[in-house]
Amino acid sequence: MNNVDTPTEAGDTSLAPLPCNDCKMLRKKCDRVLPHCSRCVKRRYPCVYRHLESQRPSSASARASAAPYTLPTTATLARQDKAGSGSPPIELSAATGIAIGVNTGESLEDRVSRIEGRIGAMEARFTSFLATQQLATTPQSTADTLFQQAFGLQLEDPDLQPTMGDWVVVYQYLRTCESSFFILSEAPFLQSFFSQPPALRLTFCAIAAHLQNPRLPDKVCFSYYARAQKAVSRVIEKPDLTTLHALLLMSSFASLNGQPLIGRPFFMRAVRMVLELQLNRDPDDLPECRHLSEEEREERRLIFWVMYSSLLVVKIAYSRPLSVEINPCVKPAKRSVPLNQNAVPDPRLSISPVCYMAALLDVIHSTVTHHAVIPSSTESILSCDVCLSLSTQLTHVRAQMPDSLILSSSNGTMDAFFATYPRRPRGNEAIQLTLYANSAKCLLHRTKLYLTGYLDLDSPQLVQNAANMSTLLTALHETLLAAREIARLTSRLYNISAIQTVRIQFWEQQDFACFTLFEAVLCLWYVTCRTKAFWFSPDPASPLHMGRDVRRVIRTECLDVLTTMRNLERTFSGVEEDVDERVAALRGPAPVRGELFNMVTPLVAGVVGMVQEMEEVERVEDPSSCLKVQGARLQGVGMGGFEDVVIGMKVISLDDDKQPVHLDFAGADQPWCFLGLLGVPGPGGMKWNAHYEPGWASFWEILSLLHNI
Repeated sequence: MNNVDTPTEAGDTSLAPLPCNDCKMLRKKCDRVLPHCSRCVKRRYPCVYRHLESQRPSSASARASAAPYTLPTTATLARQDKAGSGSPPIELSAATGIAIGVNTGESLEDRVSRIEGRIGAMEARFTSFLATQQLATTPQSTADTLFQQAFGLQLEDPDLQPTMGDWVVVYQYLRTCESSFFILSEAPFLQSFFSQPPALRLTFCAIAAHLQNPRLPDKVCFSYYARAQKAVSRVIEKPDLTTLHALLLMSSFASLNGQPLIGRPFFMRAVRMVLELQLNRDPDDLPECRHLSEEEREERRLIFWVMYSSLLVVKIAYSRPLSVEINPCVKPAKRSVPLNQNAVPDPRLSISPVCYMAALLDVIHSTVTHHAVIPSSTESILSCDVCLSLSTQLTHVRAQMPDSLILSSSNGTMDAFFATYPRRPRGNEAIQLTLYANSAKCLLHRTKLYLTGYLDLDSPQLVQNAANMSTLLTALHETLLAAREIARLTSRLYNISAIQTVRIQFWEQQDFACFTLFEAVLCLWYVTCRTKAFWFSPDPASPLHMGRDVRRVIRTECLDVLTTMRNLERTFSGVEEDVDERVAALRGPAPVRGELFNMVTPLVAGVVGMVQEMEEVERVEDPSSCLKVQGARLQGVGMGGFEDVVIGMKVISLDDDKQPVHLDFAGADQPWCFLGLLGVPGPGGMKWNAHYEPGWASFWEILSLLHNI
């Protein structure tokens, strides 16, 4: 008698005498329904009755003659579901009636064996890859890198993921500040913030966190900077416009902290990327750019002119040849938003101001390069064809610029400007261009200005050639006017309390504008303290009159400039402004984290000595003057404190501790400015650390000895 119950005529389901293998192994209650128990059907597991497997015929003929395997019918499954726990029946294919997902021809052991085989194959593949590439012994190979190389997948770094807090930081900055760092459109950037490449997104987050009002803590700013470094390092060898913009922002962040040399590697990579992307050629001349829209072409032009002007600033400040040069062959970029929509159209206003800035910097760079070469005689200074050509070039650039972008106290444009500032659209552009245009004029005449302190009325250069007297008077006049325009503009910005926040934001964003302030104070110091008296006019109405009141006004303006520079120095170091700013401006570097170290520090040290010497000259001329009251501020800081002092620059790391670091390339300790003292002894014997200073010092020393014989 068979141990297996046979189906009845009424179609009742046969039952197995023992539970199925799966239920027995898991110690679950089995209904023993044949050919599949309800539990295995619902779980879509293969149901196997091992004691029945042993009773099946073993011969091939018996297997062939055996009844074919039949799947459960719909009625059978319905009865099984009714007898079960009430779960919905298993899904059946409408076409075949086969239970979907149930592998009825494979035992549980076979399935487990098959899965283990696949896992073993993956492990063998990974081990083989490590052995082939010899990555198992490479210390710098991380687990995620190995995984990516072996299987073509990449584990996303959580540091590079966008957050809502990142978006808020950028939004608050763009809402309250006039950004000069953003080349791309700001509104689309915010709208697509979470899909922006991590390098561009995080670098701008670092800029925005640093320039927040109030400024976010250093820990937050440098955290963004560290994340941005990680993101940039992944794409630094992939040239495209977003990567180029990210590299420029990385170098800008270093400059905002007063450490441009830290950002130099990022900037130089960006310069090379300009050449790789052929941005130095106009898109209209490139066959590869024919498919670009006019807006995309203008974007390429704008990025190029921003990079070119930044490269000129670096070349001027570094004062040494760079490994990469760019020759511009690009049309001027157009302004994104016209300023005079309701006025008579001025084609000059349609050009982006960065193009005018590049033209001014080109003149400054040529002037600085020329002055770095030591002249052979005073005649080579007085009758210099290069300076004459540069003067003509500067006049041409000035004629191309709109009058509204150059402010002057003589024609009233400066007063009209500050009547509407800061509500004036893009008003910072006019301030910036005015500073650089006047600095270019000061630099152009600097060496001639120095001759007014060495030549006498009976000097052969003046006696034998009367035109030289006129040349020096013209240089003295133009230098004095240009330097005072810079000082007056800075003083106006400083003394208008209603725009204090706007003023701070402007100087923070125009980090290299401090070079223009140093140039102005240097020229005014030399005019008031070193130029000989016979060059000035006794007529109070003359622009070359240098009476007591004029000297006092000049020194007051220079004190405002010094205060501005000192506040900028503190801002770069993450320190709040001093309450008594004018008193703090004449102190030495404040002991914050030991000492302040940034690119403005050497400029401040030089300007402090110059303002002190200007006051000393006033004391000698009028001992009873009320200037003694302000002179009390200088107690304890005498001119002898600058004796044999060499002004240089220290470099610090960009982290929370801001510790000084050593850079191996040349010029790391040379202060960044347009031009140093050019060998002229500074206040109290102060010297400037630059490669051209010793040669110029020898030139002036020889000239002084010749006139003393």
